[in-house]
Amino acid sequence: MRNKRDSFVQGMESGRNLKVMTFNIWRGSTSIVQVSEAIRTAEADVIGIQEADGQLPALAHKLNYYYDEGHSILSRYPLHQSAHKEFIWIEVAPDEVAAMSNVHLCHEPYGPYDIRDGLDAAVVVENENRIHMQEMNSRFHLLGQLASQGVPVFLTGDFNVPSHLDWTDEAKSMHFGVAVEWPVSLRLEQLQLRDSYRDAYPDPFVRPAATWTAGENGRIALDEVHDRIDFVYVGGAAVTIDSRIVGERGPYTDIAITPWPSDHRAVVSTFELIPARIPMDIGASIQVSYERIVQGKGTIERAGILNKE
Repeated sequence: MRNKRDSFVQGMESGRNLKVMTFNIWRGSTSIVQVSEAIRTAEADVIGIQEADGQLPALAHKLNYYYDEGHSILSRYPLHQSAHKEFIWIEVAPDEVAAMSNVHLCHEPYGPYDIRDGLDAAVVVENENRIHMQEMNSRFHLLGQLASQGVPVFLTGDFNVPSHLDWTDEAKSMHFGVAVEWPVSLRLEQLQLRDSYRDAYPDPFVRPAATWTAGENGRIALDEVHDRIDFVYVGGAAVTIDSRIVGERGPYTDIAITPWPSDHRAVVSTFELIPARIPMDIGASIQVSYERIVQGKGTIERAGILNKE
């Protein structure tokens, strides 16, 4: 019997594949050559970068990709500003777009460390509601609205918070004996934004997939808490085909790169999507802007779109 996901994939006759990556490059201090090599090896089309620290233009030049410093996004495809600062448009085909947002949430409070050190899980959740949920508030509304209207939506980021899909009752033995409904991932799920890695690998026992941490120059503290805090979320008219962890050679990594240039591992997910047409009528509050993000050249050019150096 085919499941709903199989039926959806087979029904996407006009669908296109897109590889989306999230990558914290460690305060921009790592080698541009190594970072660009990691992106090439992962074959990523669109990348949400965290901790770029001014290195995005150099990366875009090295890869020959478009880029937008405001959202810290690199793309093989042209980028367009939206009417909202929370996301941009990726023109994956002529006059066809997907929406993308990229975040780097505050590194404190960090719940896994607090739980390791004895703080009650209920207090940890209160801290999450006070800090990380507030950081995400505007994106919750806009991305959920787009996804509900069938627009393909991607959200990448270093969230500095795990997923409730990992800290389950069944997996308590992996997480200090507690289950936690982490509010950020729970709210994204309620808005029909899906964790692409858990789309591909639902069982956290089989694929724990820690993205934190690859360590500093290979050194990892003995009491370190390994967890999955870097995500590629997807919503709307898109389905996850595959998802991989990119990092140093080791048990947590699917795509190994030596030397690995970051203290985080990256995630690259492959999707099949049906892009939204532009102009689209999705309400007065959300409109496509025809103002091109002109930074970088990119590898895909569109007729009628000016690529400026």
